[in-house]
Amino acid sequence: MKRLGKKGFTLVELMVVIVIIGILVAIIVPSVTSAVNSAKKQSALADAKSQLTTWSIEVATAGSTTAQYFEGDDKTPLPLTEAEALRIAGEKVFMKNTELGDIVIENGTARWAEADEFPPDSGDYYEMKVDGNVITITKMTA
Repeated sequence: MKRLGKKGFTLVELMVVIVIIGILVAIIVPSVTSAVNSAKKQSALADAKSQLTTWSIEVATAGSTTAQYFEGDDKTPLPLTEAEALRIAGEKVFMKNTELGDIVIENGTARWAEADEFPPDSGDYYEMKVDGNVITITKMTA
């Protein structure tokens, strides 16, 4: 069909283009959102592992104000040797209530805690908290 003297698109053509763009957006947005959430989770795990490593290095430094170790409800920081700090860092350490969920760091690997894993039913465990630039690990008893 030949158009005489008319330039531009018809309303139907514009509607078809808008529908196609809407379909493409509907396909792409969930993928991008999923990728962003996955990146945030991986970043949180890497940060937790890095913070534990920083803690294990700093806590053995005399008078460190950025890394502290406590046992139970005692509010007095306890001194640790470098060997003790590294031993604790190798144990199962929990990081509770992060923005994305609870984290477990065990044997140098960070992962998301299972629903019923934290706090443990029995025994001692370590809980890590980060407040600003102060990293605290507390030995707790279930």
